[in-house]
Amino acid sequence: MKIGNREFDIYNNTYIMGIVNVTPDSFSDGGRFLHDRVSVSAHGVTQGKVLDMDAVLRTCGQMINEGADILDIGGESTRPDADTVSVTEELERVIPVIEAIGDNYDIPVSVDTYKAGVAERAVEAGARLINDIWGLKGDEEMAGTVSRLQKEYDGVALCIMHNRRPVTMAGIATDTGVPVTRHGEDTDYGYRRASNASDNADYSSADEDLFIEDVKDDLSQSIMTAVQAGTDAGRIIIDPGVGFAKTYEQNLCVIKRIDELEHIRIKRDNEYEYIRLPILLGCSRKSVIGKTLDLPVDRRLNGTLATTAYAALKGVSFVRVHDVRDNAEVIRMLKALYR
Repeated sequence: MKIGNREFDIYNNTYIMGIVNVTPDSFSDGGRFLHDRVSVSAHGVTQGKVLDMDAVLRTCGQMINEGADILDIGGESTRPDADTVSVTEELERVIPVIEAIGDNYDIPVSVDTYKAGVAERAVEAGARLINDIWGLKGDEEMAGTVSRLQKEYDGVALCIMHNRRPVTMAGIATDTGVPVTRHGEDTDYGYRRASNASDNADYSSADEDLFIEDVKDDLSQSIMTAVQAGTDAGRIIIDPGVGFAKTYEQNLCVIKRIDELEHIRIKRDNEYEYIRLPILLGCSRKSVIGKTLDLPVDRRLNGTLATTAYAALKGVSFVRVHDVRDNAEVIRMLKALYR
């Protein structure tokens, strides 16, 4: 698979996607690149935050030296209860960073957005992977935009993440037409359960089977939306969406059975077929690790490394992580042992 100017051997390697959040409120690293600015004018003194681009570029350079294969730039927090931001604000956050990375480094850049307007400007600025946490369901213009960008620019790929809106959520309410959603592990997202299961019963193997089928069906719908709009199926990556619209048990399940998502059934030209797609796993520092180990965000590295090792052994093509060096070393060691 080609992303930017690089060919990725997606079925024989596990690649590192380094997380670069230029947000004030991401769950793990929000605000790390912002510093206070005081302005004095005839109207008085104002205080605000400004992006430290030198710090961003130092971090990007460090990630590249430590083994990052892609850098994923995020301009809107997707943690539970985070506020959505406008297209304008998100562009102001990510476009200068994407351009600066292109001016200073030779590495494929991903933009973490579900807004078509942001995706388009990001690709114009140099991004070559659109990482959509809503799987094309957050902005009705996204599928067509991705298809057009693939025709206009070389090496543009799409990552479709699995996600769902709560069954109780009514409508869409932002200036961009994208969903305002408050995720939570006690929220009903409408997944099927075994016929004999009660609401408070432990999650059974039968429940897991139905849940995995539902995830695959959801991903199939997103993939068909992309393909029908003209997106090249050979340039699609799928992400199971750990931490999004899933309970703790469901998050563990989708990690444990991640290899079952590799082949997805879609309908194309009135015929059903199974297509094989590379998988991206993003578990870094997430609550499923914190709840399993009873640890705060800043002590979840070892749990993250366990999921990276598991993903590599299961044939996952990409892992999205904060701590590049540690995860890259795990993958290198596993490759040496399984060579």
